[in-house]
Order: sequence, then C-alpha cells, then structure tokens
Amino acid sequence: MWDIKKTIYNVENKTISEFTLKERLLKYFLIMGVLIPFIFYFSFSFFENVSYNFNQFLYRLVLNIFLYLILGAGESKFEYNFWGRFRDLLRKKQMKKIYRNYIFITGVFCWGWPLGLSFIVIEWDLNSTIQYNLIMALLNIIIWSLAGYLYGYLYRNKIKQHIENNYKV
Repeated sequence: MWDIKKTIYNVENKTISEFTLKERLLKYFLIMGVLIPFIFYFSFSFFENVSYNFNQFLYRLVLNIFLYLILGAGESKFEYNFWGRFRDLLRKKQMKKIYRNYIFITGVFCWGWPLGLSFIVIEWDLNSTIQYNLIMALLNIIIWSLAGYLYGYLYRNKIKQHIENNYKV
C-alpha cells in the first residue's frame, strides 16, 4: 500500500488469499485494530476525563478488531484486483481510473473507514438511544470517508511519481 513497487510485486507473486491474509490482515488491519482503540482509550481518559469500565473497553476492542478484519478482507480484494489490472490500465492510458482507485484504496479504505469505525465503536454510548447512536455512526462514516478521500487525493502524487519514474506514458 505505501510502497508501490513492493505491493505490485506481492500481487504478482501471491494468490489473493495469501495477499489478503499476510499483506493486509496481519500486517496492517490487525495492528491498527489493536493500536487505535488503545490510543483512543488512553487519550480520551487522560484529556477528557472519560472513564470507561475496562471490561467495556475490552468488548469494544474485540468488536473493533472484528470490524477491522472484515474491512481488511474487503479492502484487500479491491486492492489486489486494482494492482493486478494496473499495467493494463496504464497501457490503455486510463489515468483517471488509476488515480481514482488509488485515492479510494489509500484514503477511504485504508485511512478513513478504519478511523471512522474506531470512533463509532469507541464513542457508542450505551446510555443513549439507538437513534442517537445510529445518527452519530452515520455522521462518523460520512465525515471520515470525506476526510479519507481528501487524504488519498493529497497522497496521489506518490502514484504519479511512481508512474513517471517507472513507465513511459
């Protein structure tokens, strides 16, 4: 994902199952699924005096990991297919499609949605109504999707440089 040459090499030399399990679920999504809730838990309790019961935190942690693994499985399939078609898209000079898919992979799928899911799980208020929690969840997904798209858009120069340095287009 971050090293384009390495990602293309992994896609060309691994099956989709190996890529999903080794490259995305174990190396990226599982680590983020564990680290982000701990960071949120300690930062919220330190700065905002929000005290979660530690048992509640553990349930939220397990739920967060489960959601990250589901998201990682979907993202890795999309990413594997994109990088598998990358050279074909270059040959056809479909640069807009390459940039758009890259923005969605790096921004929305790998940055926006994971953080949005973490905020939903961490901020879910057990004492509030279901409607309030669902509205907040929807707002989190919308806000973090837009932020992820912006992040991916700002990060697209990496793929532009990779194409300019390695391919004659």
